[in-house]
Amino acid sequence: MARRKVKKIKQPTRKKRFPIFRYIFLLLFLVGAGFGLFYLWNHPILINPSKSNVSLGSNYNPEDAISFVFFGKKEDVKIDTDVDANTLGEYKTKYTFKDYSITVPVKVLDNTPPVLKLKEYTTDKKEKVTPECFITDIKDVSEVTTKIKSERRRMDGTYKVTIVAEDAYGNKTTEAATLIRKNDKEAPKIEFLTEKGIYNEGEETDYLDGIKVTDNFDKKPTITTNADTVVNGAGEFVITYTVTDRSGNKTTADFPIVINEIPEEEQRIVYLTFDDGPSSNTARVLDILAQYNIKATFFVTGNGQNYNDLIKREYAEGHTVGLHTYTHDYAIYTNEETYINDLQAVSDMVYDLIGVRSNIIRFPGGSSNTISANYNVGIMSRLVNLVTENGYYYFDWNVSSSDASGNNVDVEQIKAYSTSGDAYDHIVLLMHDTDAKDTTVEALPYIIEHYRDQGYIFKGLSYRSPECHHGVNN
Repeated sequence: MARRKVKKIKQPTRKKRFPIFRYIFLLLFLVGAGFGLFYLWNHPILINPSKSNVSLGSNYNPEDAISFVFFGKKEDVKIDTDVDANTLGEYKTKYTFKDYSITVPVKVLDNTPPVLKLKEYTTDKKEKVTPECFITDIKDVSEVTTKIKSERRRMDGTYKVTIVAEDAYGNKTTEAATLIRKNDKEAPKIEFLTEKGIYNEGEETDYLDGIKVTDNFDKKPTITTNADTVVNGAGEFVITYTVTDRSGNKTTADFPIVINEIPEEEQRIVYLTFDDGPSSNTARVLDILAQYNIKATFFVTGNGQNYNDLIKREYAEGHTVGLHTYTHDYAIYTNEETYINDLQAVSDMVYDLIGVRSNIIRFPGGSSNTISANYNVGIMSRLVNLVTENGYYYFDWNVSSSDASGNNVDVEQIKAYSTSGDAYDHIVLLMHDTDAKDTTVEALPYIIEHYRDQGYIFKGLSYRSPECHHGVNN
């Protein structure tokens, strides 16, 4: 079979064209270049912002911030600056080239971390160490805070401790120090600076002034004394100091002291006196007096036999036990013999309890009472002389708490009446400690603090105390 002959068709030749977008690109380039040259002609100085800020204390050269000057050189630029590289703050630098100028803000910053020098530190197992234990020197232009990054171990041994110091601008320095912990078995040492302590009666006394305490690790060991329970008025005493460090090591030492007697006439004194006890309230009063370490006087009767052990406590704690007659029945003023027999009965009772005869007394109703006239006219005038002849010292009062006016008198009234004696140098304050005088007990701390704030001291009455007598009215 014969093959068909295929006729080839000749394709026409395409003419080459220059694409239009290339013209557009070229045009845009020329326009951009023109605008660029125009901009650079009008803004010939190129500033590097990263070089505009300055580290405190460095040598500031404003020319370093110029990256390039178009159509000129760096040395052709005029520079005007107020930057003080030694003072933190914000400043300005002005660059001028031909008719163009630009003002650049410049900050003087603290970019330098603190310089930290540390030492090895040795301590016991109890101390909570602080950065100050290790730092020997720290330098920075701003305030620096320090902290310990890690330190939790409290066992014997040697440890690495990381100290971090950060200044006010966030620059940090981290250094390692050595901590050595030891088992402390060494007791503190007590050194007495004088052979004995000498103080004056009635003065504020700090019994820690005369000693020096040292410890191998604990800079502030606990110091206690038994002075509050040993020292009672004027005289010679021996007080015991106990010093305990934080590891529990303890040292005790005795020290003699002398309290010089100052005449009571030369002191401002409050004599707290409590009549008609003892009772359950007497114990509460004694607790408060012990809390403030002050002394008072209790004029006791024989009407509280169930509480007579409190009379022993009164005496044991350094208070004055005075006599207020056994019965406190105004019939004792029937005649001198009746009164003296009743007084003798309470005197014997007190002697049996404390082993000492009391010569401090107070008349029921006071020496100025007029109730006695119902029993015997003129008896008080005779009794004040009689008791004095028999060696007794009687005391009335010059300030009253008003608690004798009823049972459980309002606390605020008792406070007001009791603290009205600031005009006196010697205050003999009348109060009562029977069962019905709860509010007197409640007011007592306020009364004590009031007079302490006025500079008074507190004492029990004695034969040396200034007289406090009423005018006799019968």
